[in-house]
Amino acid sequence: MTDVQLTVIATEAGAHIGACERYQWNIRADLADIRLWRFYHAAPDAFFTNYADHCVIDHVHLARNALTNAVDFLSRHPDRHLTLACPVSAKHRRELTERCRLQGVTHQLVAHPAPRALHYHEGRFYSRLPLAQALKQAGIAEPTHSPSLHWAQWYRRFSIEDVIAELRLRDPGVFFTFLKALAQFTALPLNWQAVADASGVSAPTAKQWGRFLESIGLIDLIPAQNAPAPRRALARPKLYWTSPGLALWLRDAMMHVGEADRLKYVENAVYLALKDAFFEGEFLHFLDTNKVCAPLLMRESPDAPWRMYAIGDSAADELLHLKHHKSLSRIGLVQGALHSVRLGEAPPTNEGNTDVVWHRLSVSP
Repeated sequence: MTDVQLTVIATEAGAHIGACERYQWNIRADLADIRLWRFYHAAPDAFFTNYADHCVIDHVHLARNALTNAVDFLSRHPDRHLTLACPVSAKHRRELTERCRLQGVTHQLVAHPAPRALHYHEGRFYSRLPLAQALKQAGIAEPTHSPSLHWAQWYRRFSIEDVIAELRLRDPGVFFTFLKALAQFTALPLNWQAVADASGVSAPTAKQWGRFLESIGLIDLIPAQNAPAPRRALARPKLYWTSPGLALWLRDAMMHVGEADRLKYVENAVYLALKDAFFEGEFLHFLDTNKVCAPLLMRESPDAPWRMYAIGDSAADELLHLKHHKSLSRIGLVQGALHSVRLGEAPPTNEGNTDVVWHRLSVSP
């Protein structure tokens, strides 16, 4: 019996198994291939027996109950090993861990994210490209001179292979309108009714499509933190894209990103950098009816304190974030110093303030 029976490679849109150095030489069985998809649905056990031990089974999310059936297969065949590649949200990760525990299957999760605009290391956020260029390239595996053309071609494949097949749409154009409406809420609490109204669909349909995008690793929906009485917190999830460059394309903002939008996409990039650095971390956000806001809350483990991250490019931004941090500290929602991500090279306000940990963005070769 091997030490680990199940390896799940957590992928995102824009991340290709062929580009993953650890697995690039493995035989790849792709469930996007209709022949393999039919083989799996006709005989799941025979499919797993055929591709166990020596293959990476890709696009597992396209096959019905594939993760559940894989765990069942390994519980009955403890001498076999499966390597599966698919998007895995935080919710799915918890469900998989619990299912493997109950059925006695050892497993590991390996992150294989899409290319990022920002990286995080030892308290520093950095980009390998100028920030505006890095945001446009975020999510694209190979650098390109035309990110707009890349995403247009990607969307054509995506609409055929994933959207039309999974959602059984009669008019794919409605889904594209939905995506463009969704992009308006990047790094904002999500109002499903507003997205539905802009898309010409019902709110339940918009929510169903959003959950579908989350299940395939295109977006992350961050839950809202609750507030003790008498405060009232808004319970809307916050939207981040795993490929911010796609959101820019959907916003028709490849040529120019406005100042207000720039902070949203940088916040999106900061979230992804932290998510990569702390794979087991948990994320929340907070906004109450008095507009007291914690843009991003993170803790590294269930026993760790919640830390607040905020992004700004002016002294006014920093002072407002510090005010909100103190308000939330008093009621115990955050602990420790405020983590303020500073855009630009100007020195932050009150640099000696011990209530704030400053993070500057930098460009590294």
